[in-house]
Amino acid sequence: MISTPMKNLITHNLHDKFSFIPSYISNMDINHVGPLTVINSYLATDMFNIVYINESIMPNPDEIAEAVDIFKTDRLPFAFWLISEDEKQLSKALIQCNLNCAEVELGMSVVLSNALSSDKINEELQIKIVDSYAILLDWIEVFCALLPDESSAITRFYQLADPVIQKFSSTIKCYVGYLNNQPVTTCALFFSESIAGIFDMITVPAAQRKRVATTMMLHVLNEAKLAGCKQVSLGASEEGLHVYKKLGFETHCEFKIYNPSYAL
Repeated sequence: MISTPMKNLITHNLHDKFSFIPSYISNMDINHVGPLTVINSYLATDMFNIVYINESIMPNPDEIAEAVDIFKTDRLPFAFWLISEDEKQLSKALIQCNLNCAEVELGMSVVLSNALSSDKINEELQIKIVDSYAILLDWIEVFCALLPDESSAITRFYQLADPVIQKFSSTIKCYVGYLNNQPVTTCALFFSESIAGIFDMITVPAAQRKRVATTMMLHVLNEAKLAGCKQVSLGASEEGLHVYKKLGFETHCEFKIYNPSYAL
């Protein structure tokens, strides 16, 4: 692990991304329970129902239980994101609320001037920015191919999000990559403070191991540089870690993601 300032920038960018689109959609709620921020999309997916700690103060067990009840009442899935250092203090309260750690992501970043290039790209990949509803439908198609059980919720979220993405194109930029005119990969940049965060890096199974992810990553790194950013951050799972390390990303923190174990 490296510097606390960078860890804070990564965390703030992540939190800002979580809340940005829902804050502009009237039928989604952002509530505050003590130091917790609770984002409720009212959709059946933990991609858009999120709890995170918004301050340096730790929530108490009652505040955690109150946040969980917001989703438990409607039996909605959600994800409770926290830094691994905070998990040590909160794991007992989380378990008492029937939450289990389901996923770990590494908070990584790279200084763009130090980012490494690669000759291992797929020159057939055509990348388009999501600047129309037609391209947004291709974005949705990639998501739904990876998460077919959540396709209804994903489709609804991005239908509602479309005006926000188009209006705030300097804050959030979404990209779709195509092979043979078929959408196969997505990626988004979210700009806050002094960095750009990379999100929603998805490649459909049929296009994996074809240098698609590396090609998309190099594209968005260049886009971030053109936008004037000096650093780029992302959350890395084990699957994508080798790609990011090869491009010069370094690890600064670890996120633990808790999901409910109660019946949905």
